Amino acid sequence: KSAAAVERGPRSAPVAVEAPRVGKTPAPIAAPVAAADSITLASGAPPVGTVWEEESSEVGELTMSMGRGTPPLTNRKIEQRKVEVLAVEGDAITRARITYVRMSQELMMGGERQGGPSPIEGQTYTLERGTPTIVWNDAAPATAAEVAAVRKAEPHFGEPEPVAKMLAGRTFKRGETIELPADQVLVAMSSGPGDGLSRARMSMTFVGMDGVHARFVATLSTAGERDGGPFEAEATGEVVVDPRTSDAIDVELSGSLKMRGKVSSDGTMTMTVHRKQ
Repeated sequence: KSAAAVERGPRSAPVAVEAPRVGKTPAPIAAPVAAADSITLASGAPPVGTVWEEESSEVGELTMSMGRGTPPLTNRKIEQRKVEVLAVEGDAITRARITYVRMSQELMMGGERQGGPSPIEGQTYTLERGTPTIVWNDAAPATAAEVAAVRKAEPHFGEPEPVAKMLAGRTFKRGETIELPADQVLVAMSSGPGDGLSRARMSMTFVGMDGVHARFVATLSTAGERDGGPFEAEATGEVVVDPRTSDAIDVELSGSLKMRGKVSSDGTMTMTVHRKQ
């Protein structure tokens, strides 16, 4: 998920769907290795039949240099989905049923509002790995707009989850800060071709265990070009990881956002993710 809400490139029309294939049942997920002062994160896709609910939000509030009295611009993206794992292969989910309980993005400025709910809000779809991702709706044929919106919402479907892939196999000592590989951070933060993101850095410091989960303090910075000008974002906060799969299940990051171009703007941004399983 990106440090600020971004647009993705165009998507293809729906693809003719073959009968669903039966995925391979994965081997049991390896247990993480934990000690009093360190932890080694394991890897593995969630087992077939796993169900979770996830809520995420990205909010940016910008003040633009357009003269005194210019109202702030707020960009708010909210997503809530329920995921059921239907098939996996290796560390990747290859078929899943996803209900988009809430999917909306709005721009608000001076009482004016643009955007709103996505065409997939309130709908349930089955996704299967393909190029591009195969999408269908059991209740009614999915429209081209729906298929494009699902593919936009799930740019890495059928691949190992980028954040989990970046963390899996790493050993973290309590209090030690580890700088993660920049190329992997860029993939994890990118929402797909055309999002304008060109640089990303992230470091994580292991704080300790919270029950069966690992807690980290994280620092994230991203940069690129959007809307004709450069942007930079920096955020810090807490990330909670399921050490059995290396999935980030709770994220609370906040920080600064700067955009330059025809109109310069400065402001704040927040990112949150909460997964219930």
